[in-house]
Amino acid sequence: MKEIGNLKLLSEKKYSRFPACRTIFIDDKTKVIIDPGADENILRNILKNNTIDIVLNTHYHFDHICNNFLFSKSKIFINEIESVCFKDRTNIPKKVGAYEVRGQQGIDDWLKYTKDPNSEQTPYSPSRNHKWVLSTQRLDGIYHNEQVFNFGSTEMKIIATPGHSAGFSCLLFPNEGAIYSGDIDLTLWGPWYHGTDSDIQDFIDSANKIAKFNVDFFITAHEIGVVTREDFRENLRDYLSIIDRRDIKILNQLENGPLTLEQIRDYGLLYGGPKFLIDPWVFNWETVGIRKHLERLEDKGKIIKENGNYYLK
Repeated sequence: MKEIGNLKLLSEKKYSRFPACRTIFIDDKTKVIIDPGADENILRNILKNNTIDIVLNTHYHFDHICNNFLFSKSKIFINEIESVCFKDRTNIPKKVGAYEVRGQQGIDDWLKYTKDPNSEQTPYSPSRNHKWVLSTQRLDGIYHNEQVFNFGSTEMKIIATPGHSAGFSCLLFPNEGAIYSGDIDLTLWGPWYHGTDSDIQDFIDSANKIAKFNVDFFITAHEIGVVTREDFRENLRDYLSIIDRRDIKILNQLENGPLTLEQIRDYGLLYGGPKFLIDPWVFNWETVGIRKHLERLEDKGKIIKENGNYYLK
């Protein structure tokens, strides 16, 4: 377990790859769990020896809320924008792309499958996991941009960083010289902005915003873990350049002639190939992601859309 002051970083053996995430345990006068996406057994061990006062979710995605249900005696917090996901679960498929691609059927299927603990699971996403229901049944508080929490000697400031999701927040720990960058995570796969409530340019702006903070350590939610300020800034350029490389993949396909969004989607350019599209939520995310890139390329004047077809300009 790596520690930075009162921050204890909880990871599991797969290096916190999706659908898990790195959890932060603030071991102070007020004890706090941030994003309980670490292995369930790790979190249960924390609970054996500690009374957790607050569980704080940086956003509503499954890997960051999935084990909320373990903390029945804790207060659950999420950002103001995404609090609607806990108040009415139908907002989750609306925000994450299922409604955009499949309409009301996307909502109905999600409610049906997540309600049943024995639902057959999909291969590449936690779209039908019953923990969606277990971990969104209660909300005790919301937090706001720039709000400051004091947990004893640990101070935490909310930094609004939309893009990954509309309400996604990074967390600044000034006394520890650290910032939890969450899903601005520097993974080799690249930035994720494939939900209906996501935005590519907002993601870029938010990533550059937190890179300017003069902290010693950046803590990612997935894989890499803790990096120095210098390494974060250096690696961020390569990480964000993946967005441009995705643009190029789409432009290369259009060199062979006009294509519809659906035809481009079926190549599986963003998720590594068409075989992954068998998962309904990966299918949704590929569709939404391609749509966002096409709009970005239109705005840049590189393509045009006529009668549902996209052409190189």
